[in-house]
Amino acid sequence: MRRSLLYMLAIVALFPGRALWAQSPDELRAVRSALIEEVTALMQARVLPVMQQWKSQFDAAIPTRDRALLEQLRERYDMVQANLNNNLSAREAALNKEEYGSVLTLRTLLEKNFQIRQRILGDAARIAERNKKPFNALSSRIDSSAEEWRAAAMRIFIDWFTRHRHVITPAMNGPLSDELAQVMLSCKNIGLDQLAERAHVAFLLWDGEDFTPEARERGVPDSPLTNCRPDRSDIMLLEPAVPNPFRDETQIRFMLPAPADVHVRVYDARGRTLKHLLRDARPAGKHIVILTSEGMEPGAYHVVLEAGERFDVISVRLLR
Repeated sequence: MRRSLLYMLAIVALFPGRALWAQSPDELRAVRSALIEEVTALMQARVLPVMQQWKSQFDAAIPTRDRALLEQLRERYDMVQANLNNNLSAREAALNKEEYGSVLTLRTLLEKNFQIRQRILGDAARIAERNKKPFNALSSRIDSSAEEWRAAAMRIFIDWFTRHRHVITPAMNGPLSDELAQVMLSCKNIGLDQLAERAHVAFLLWDGEDFTPEARERGVPDSPLTNCRPDRSDIMLLEPAVPNPFRDETQIRFMLPAPADVHVRVYDARGRTLKHLLRDARPAGKHIVILTSEGMEPGAYHVVLEAGERFDVISVRLLR
């Protein structure tokens, strides 16, 4: 989130001039809600009706058998996305309580969610492959319209920022800065700045609903082109330790989807911090740190990785 905050502060620098004063949390939330409402109105008026038309056109252009299969896949996709988001929320709550055993259990459930979702996306991709002409037409429409919608959202964002900068600027250094920055980043381009690799295929799995319940709860506008998020690589940062169990040392391997300040710690079964393996900035890509058995008793341990706003937990076992 540090990079996000720097980006927003750069925008702040473009709009100097009014005096700044401390704002109440209620006023800040009202300003935040105003942005969400304006971007949501854009999506409801200009984005989603067009997407609904695309969906109807694609469904009408494919054989009855594929259309029936696609409807089944949409139901399954909605279920797995709901389960995934519920497990993500439970995982975050467990981490905040430092209940690492529960975090590991939820990690296993999330892995199953991602596997099921990947299979559903694969089935949808095969339908797209069998119906290349309507799918290519759909993809072309998506690519040509996404830029227009991003530009419209950015105009709304700049106008909103100009009207409320006296509230936003001091808030960027306040306790709600991360929450505000997340909403600002999501709304300024309605999530269409970096579409997922299979966003076009995921669009086929949209059931026609306006927004997901999870998106409404977060207050961040969502769209059928962003309903394949989060990506597994944003959640499963840690790979299995090698070797595990271990005697003398083991490799803790992790993959960063983006540069981040990384902190890797080891906890014992009672939740006590035993070791700090890494605390430094790291670029995107694969990384390895070594966990040695020095100062450790035989038993199970939790390895906790924090990388910016992302986190992950795995277990390791030291043998006698």
